Amino acid sequence: MEEPEPTGAGAVECYRGVLFGVAYRLVGTAHDAENVVQESFSRWNRLDPDERALIVSPRSWLLRVVSRVCLDHRRSAGFQRRTSVGDWLPEPLPDRRGDPLCDITLDESVSIALVILLEEVTPTARAIVILHDVFGLSFTDIGEIVGCSPAACRHLAVVARRHVRPETGSS
Repeated sequence: MEEPEPTGAGAVECYRGVLFGVAYRLVGTAHDAENVVQESFSRWNRLDPDERALIVSPRSWLLRVVSRVCLDHRRSAGFQRRTSVGDWLPEPLPDRRGDPLCDITLDESVSIALVILLEEVTPTARAIVILHDVFGLSFTDIGEIVGCSPAACRHLAVVARRHVRPETGSS
């Protein structure tokens, strides 16, 4: 049986760890991920009580907002202008041992190698693979987040995975 989602003022704060985990994997820096999470909470807090009452799952709503903000960030001109010499590496997470929110994020971690390889695919494909493979969202839910059909999401995931794990030909 699934546990009911928390309600009341500040209830969405319990999702900070998972939201940070999604944002970090999509934008690549802890600073940008924190900004994305703060923006999602700001959007939640700007909703009037009637709008908030219509939201069946605050967690799903927040995941959708975080994912969309991350995609917008990665597609932005400022992000596109960033250049680096050599291979890109994700920023290491600050040491927060004992912080339960960080423990959740680390428990759901994805390997550094996968994050690096996913840098080579489009922001949308990266979001689809991370949301599906790491956070277990359905292609239907992901399609609503990224603005694609579930079939298109499935196809982009296959293409991205193929890029991450290239098939080796037999000799």
